[in-house]
Amino acid sequence: MERLLLLFVAGALAGVFVQPGSANPTKPHIVFIVADDLGWNDVGWHNPDVKTPVLDQLAHEGVILNQSYVNYVCTPSRTAFMTGYFPYHVGSQHVVFAPKRPQYIPSNFTF
Repeated sequence: MERLLLLFVAGALAGVFVQPGSANPTKPHIVFIVADDLGWNDVGWHNPDVKTPVLDQLAHEGVILNQSYVNYVCTPSRTAFMTGYFPYHVGSQHVVFAPKRPQYIPSNFTF
């Protein structure tokens, strides 16, 4: 009886960690949340006066990355995030890509 219960529990736990259709069942799901103009004290885990319950839950169940560098405008940060290169190497360190203007990341950089 104990063996059957142990087998059932092991099977149930294996089902939790295996995603249907996944080639690698141990591969984690990674979600980055990037917000423009979000200050240090604009989230609940840094400032108890700010109520962000969903973000607080996500942060405490995951990883809080709090030692990072971002640029003063959005395009360089987004470029670095999407290409994996410093904006200086891509050529977008000082610009903001505005709508309806012919600006782009060079085609030799992949997303």
